[in-house]
Amino acid sequence: MSIKSYKQTIDRCEVVSFDVFDTLIKRNVGTPKDVFSLVEREAVKRFGVSMEGFRDKRVYAERTARELSDREEISFGEIYDRLPYEEEIKSSLSRMELEMEYALATVNQEIKEVYKYAVDRGKEVIIVSDMYLDRAFIERLLLKCGYNQYKKIYVSSETGVQKYTGNMYRMILRENSYRPGEMVHIGDALMADHIRPQLSGIRSIPIRREVNHTIYCRISRTGDLDSDSLYRFINNTVSDAEDRLFRIGYETLGPLLYGFCVWLHEYKLRLGIDSFLFLSRDGQIMRAAYKILYPEEDTEYVYASRRSLLVPTLHYCEDIKAMLDKLPIYRYTAIKTILDLLGLEYEDCIAVIQRYGFNPDSCFSPKDFSGNEVFLTFLRELLPDIIDNSKREFLAFRSYLDRLNLSGKIGIVDIGWRGRSQKALEEMLPDLGINIDIVGFYLGIMLNRENAVGYIYDQKDPREKVTIRAFEGLLEMFFSASHGSVKRYKSSQDVELYDFEYSTSENLRNDFNDLQKIREGAFCFINRFYENPLSNIIKWNREIAFNAMRHLGIAPYWTDLNRLGDMSFYTNKTISPLAKPSCDVYFSLSKLKKSISLSPWKVAYLKRLFKIPLPYFEIYSWFIFHKNKQDQ
Repeated sequence: MSIKSYKQTIDRCEVVSFDVFDTLIKRNVGTPKDVFSLVEREAVKRFGVSMEGFRDKRVYAERTARELSDREEISFGEIYDRLPYEEEIKSSLSRMELEMEYALATVNQEIKEVYKYAVDRGKEVIIVSDMYLDRAFIERLLLKCGYNQYKKIYVSSETGVQKYTGNMYRMILRENSYRPGEMVHIGDALMADHIRPQLSGIRSIPIRREVNHTIYCRISRTGDLDSDSLYRFINNTVSDAEDRLFRIGYETLGPLLYGFCVWLHEYKLRLGIDSFLFLSRDGQIMRAAYKILYPEEDTEYVYASRRSLLVPTLHYCEDIKAMLDKLPIYRYTAIKTILDLLGLEYEDCIAVIQRYGFNPDSCFSPKDFSGNEVFLTFLRELLPDIIDNSKREFLAFRSYLDRLNLSGKIGIVDIGWRGRSQKALEEMLPDLGINIDIVGFYLGIMLNRENAVGYIYDQKDPREKVTIRAFEGLLEMFFSASHGSVKRYKSSQDVELYDFEYSTSENLRNDFNDLQKIREGAFCFINRFYENPLSNIIKWNREIAFNAMRHLGIAPYWTDLNRLGDMSFYTNKTISPLAKPSCDVYFSLSKLKKSISLSPWKVAYLKRLFKIPLPYFEIYSWFIFHKNKQDQ
């Protein structure tokens, strides 16, 4: 039934009755019994003793209390009287359960709109609940959720009669002299909230108990307490009316950032990290999220890039081949980009370039780095300039770092994936004059070192590496900063940036505006969850944090596939769509293989290419497996 239909029915009545739980109020848990599981967990945290089995004992105590009662409803105290614990423990547990109920209660936004409509139309609003909790506590829950305009509240623990039997409705009609035809009841339970009021002549509006507002966040199939609680929170706090990109950020990027920051903080305490350095550009959004959760901790946003950290290390190399081995190049790359990664300006090298017969369109692959003697001879001629520039940039970088006053154990934080920035820093440490130990923290990393760990995957646990590779570009785009990449260091206070890619045209600015909507959603989630008591209850792990993002990455809906796939992605100084096949790949196998290889979001590319329902991620995983087998 639509909100409009609710309002039309309310217009025909004078009295509007609302159920409480799963109607006016929702809980951020899968089932009411999950509240008892959380109490069981919380007891361990507070008292340091195991209360294993409390959930089952609590369920049995309630059932026993009902069997022994001569009333239709029991009280909260009667339930706890049946628990097999000492009085002091029972008292503590009962307080904890009430605290947990209060912490988990949240407003049902859809029904609140209906409630507000009834209040604004001057209807007589009453609250009716079948519940063992007392009236005063339920009034506290209602007040917390913004319900404070009603005439009276009826709770079965106080009245002794229930909606379920119909006796509550008959009592309400009798006490208030209501005519049944002028009253409507709104609730979620088939018998208690729909059939019984109708049998008393009262109109009823049944509502759905389960309404899914999420896009990629899913309830677990295993009944995982933490995962389901996170799902409930997201489902209860996001609205279908909000922008879709905002919602995607809210339920995918937001939990991933939150879980990552919790993981960082746990490592900080475990390893005694003195300070975190969040490396640009991906570290910008990471640091912003971390500062929300841990505002008092020492962090720095450090301008860095593969190029700005690579070039200062080139003078350590014995020859040009050793320099080329350092370059992050895996396919044919323009000569201008190669020179830039070696620290040289293309314009300064034009005379030498022309003498060797090269031009701006000349491209070279890693194979040329070892077998193309003309290319190698060309670079050897430039070697003195490369070394001189490398030394200058090293000194500028040292000056830049000096302002940070680094000491002790330092955590560098970045998205990943190969750890080149960390390796460059470690290579320079002996000459930097800084006495620090470095530990690298990444979303994913395959750096084979003890001092580098990944949240989603790393060398010790690489299971999710293929998953990330399938939508690596999407993640990088979500994490990209609001400024251009770092080119070089100029002084302790100044860095030279490349032009910000998304500022160069109207279409690109529109893409960046869309990215901002995603990030707005992510930070809205972080702030809401941080302020909610559930933040102190849920146990984060990578599966919970990554679940929704994984769904988006490997199984996007067509709506999002088309919108996000058309967005521009920047890599190696080129801008291309994230996942948008061109028509010519249908007629050339070599072009098809190349375009898939170059696509930043490979699963999305395949899905848009073939346009039929296939297990694209499984196909991609199979391809990677066999490719790796051939390479071995």
